[in-house]
Amino acid sequence: MVVTGGGSGMHDLAWLRRQLPDDERVSIANMTDHRFCLGLWGPRARDVLAGVTDAALANDAFPYMTMREVAIGEVPAFAQRISYVGELGWELYGPIEMRNPATAHVTSAFGAAAAEVAGILAAADRDRFRALFEEVREFFGPFTHEALEQSSFLIDRLVERQ
Repeated sequence: MVVTGGGSGMHDLAWLRRQLPDDERVSIANMTDHRFCLGLWGPRARDVLAGVTDAALANDAFPYMTMREVAIGEVPAFAQRISYVGELGWELYGPIEMRNPATAHVTSAFGAAAAEVAGILAAADRDRFRALFEEVREFFGPFTHEALEQSSFLIDRLVERQ
């Protein structure tokens, strides 16, 4: 499976087809209309995903930049461990006809996690924020201190707006 950006999908598909020699016994199919993609990122991404699958999600069982077949509720899917901003995250891919049940299942779990973070921000609770940050600090590596400082700055600005 090859996943590409929405804006370059047709270009990438054409390029892949041009690379295929006429005598190859390989086919390339555009599955855009057959698969959904749901991005799940943030400090509670593992907790949210663990609430909807029995798959092993620990770092050693599911390393960064790997893909596994999983079941999200009743939906067969692929989960790719990926993030674009340094936080914990996955992209979930499944059959488009199963999109609605999977989306509702995952977004419901995500809503609960988002409500927790929103509560921390609304209360300007630095101690709870730092505790939450500690759970995901390994993903920031040598930039941990800077990320915490910048996040604290953002919390200050949000509090000032209220």
